[in-house]
Amino acid sequence: MRQRLSTSVADGKVSVVCDELAVLTYHFVTADPSEPWRLNFIHPLAAANGACLTEDAPADHHHHRGVFWAWRRMIVDGEVVGDGWVGRDLAYRVEPPRVAVREDGDVEIMTDVVWSARMGALVRERAHIVVGPDRVELEVRLRALSENVMVAGTDDEKGYGGPSIRFAHSDRLQFESEGRALAPEVGAVETGGSVDFSWDPRPEGFPERVRVACSIDGRPWTKWVLRRGLSMQNCAFPGREPFAVPTGRDLAMRVSISILS
Repeated sequence: MRQRLSTSVADGKVSVVCDELAVLTYHFVTADPSEPWRLNFIHPLAAANGACLTEDAPADHHHHRGVFWAWRRMIVDGEVVGDGWVGRDLAYRVEPPRVAVREDGDVEIMTDVVWSARMGALVRERAHIVVGPDRVELEVRLRALSENVMVAGTDDEKGYGGPSIRFAHSDRLQFESEGRALAPEVGAVETGGSVDFSWDPRPEGFPERVRVACSIDGRPWTKWVLRRGLSMQNCAFPGREPFAVPTGRDLAMRVSISILS
């Protein structure tokens, strides 16, 4: 029998519940006015048995926030104007999300966000989150609201920024892609179309593995910054080199997360 999903919206959060256990929460209002940027992210992401797979605001990297998408450099006319990763010099206006349970039983969360810096509104973001038992499909669409807006990772060999996951017990992680073991490097690692994350030793209640696939405008993105330590795992788009956010169409990023027992 298919597990039943239900939703609730309260206190700036959308919660998805599976058989009375919370499996996903999307935050659209910050819980701390001193951190106005701590919103528009997912935490917890949990297995169907309730085991929490993500962390928010860990002591080692306070700015990490579950499943999030942010860039170290927001660039306008060649000038860095903000850092969405740590919430510096950027503001986000998040509309109350639209939430529905579909006929197939999955839950949809649809969001609208405007990113602004000191010169005004820069980017409109529209996200579509589909939650099923042991599965999350996230699509984030970006469109620039002014000319010459770019996003980029860090300006160093790491080049990190973009869709990210802060897994719990990240110091126990093992990495594999399409049957090939992966080893973390300082910069991005070339992967296949998906990356499998597993834990050794596996924490009680945790799944066998979590499989994550990313794509940009329909093409697999195969550059990941991986960390076997207290850190995040990052689908490193676009990397060190800035990428122009289009004005006449959407830039579509997709992240598929499958929890495999």
